Amino acid sequence: MNMNDNLPALLPLKERVNIVFYRVIYFGLILFYLGIYIFSDGGDITRVYYILILLPMLLLVFSFEKDYFKDKYLWLLMLLPTYLFISFFWLQESFIQENFSEQQEYLIKTPIFHFKKLFYILFFLLAMILICKRYQSFSRRLLQSLFVVGFISALISLLCFFLNECGTPGGRLQGFSVQDINKAGVIYTLHMCLCLFFIVYGFHGKRKNSAWLNTVLALGFLTSCTAVLFTKTDATWTMFFLMLLIALNSRWDKKSVAMIFSTCAFLLILAY
Repeated sequence: MNMNDNLPALLPLKERVNIVFYRVIYFGLILFYLGIYIFSDGGDITRVYYILILLPMLLLVFSFEKDYFKDKYLWLLMLLPTYLFISFFWLQESFIQENFSEQQEYLIKTPIFHFKKLFYILFFLLAMILICKRYQSFSRRLLQSLFVVGFISALISLLCFFLNECGTPGGRLQGFSVQDINKAGVIYTLHMCLCLFFIVYGFHGKRKNSAWLNTVLALGFLTSCTAVLFTKTDATWTMFFLMLLIALNSRWDKKSVAMIFSTCAFLLILAY
């Protein structure tokens, strides 16, 4: 963290208040991302965003420097959401009626509904840029937290699956948080790729992993891999494709690559 954050008594009151807001947003962003592995209700993640990210950002917005809004990455990332916002104006009436309920149809026809979504995305990106610039360790702390929480989530999901669904013909893992087969496949594929990233590039940045840490990362990888395979979704094939790319471009030796793929092949056969 910024050295000045550790000396709040030496700063003016406004600066001390701002530091509190920065720390709230820091915690809120981590909790927002961890929410996919923790919360079973998407509304909980939304409340985290409103209370711990959007509200502090609105209170801080007038203290931002002008250059802050000139960040090229911010406006580059906003291109797609802006295009989607504009595109709703040429949606055909028949398409809306066929694909949405009456309540959804009303919302889709309301420009303010889409503008709010655009507004929320903008302030989320602003918050990410603010915290990443202020706290250089944020991105790695976030990924490390995702590894730990995702590992625990995958373990709990597998435990629930083996206790409740394993004996049922065609049983498929749903994930204890998302309660959805496809979403579970996606979030555990992401966690599996995160494990591979830490194994290849190091959990602590440039420092090489210890044997003990590599063992934990490998267990996390195999746990998420097993969870993905038992969802029996298309994510299983995406997983193998991503693993192949990472393995071929890493410093692993051929024996390690062969062992990983042999284990996954066995789990695939077991799952199906």
